[in-house]
Amino acid sequence: MFNPLLKDPAGYTDAELAERITELNKKLTISARTGNHSLMQQLQVVVNQLVDEQIARQRRLIQQQNQDKDDKWKDSIDIS
Repeated sequence: MFNPLLKDPAGYTDAELAERITELNKKLTISARTGNHSLMQQLQVVVNQLVDEQIARQRRLIQQQNQDKDDKWKDSIDIS
């Protein structure tokens, strides 16, 4: 699902994103303890969006590292 009222997560730094996820997880725990299911669902949607952004950033970083590693040996001579 998607929450249209959420600020674009791409605008957060990695630290802000992690802090926001932690903060919302705390609120999610409190809403679960109080039995406020509608709030739980809304918070879960926002947390999922932020986690998806975090995962996308990690994938881009891994792809960039792999590409840099491949480029390092691009000019080498293949002797096989």
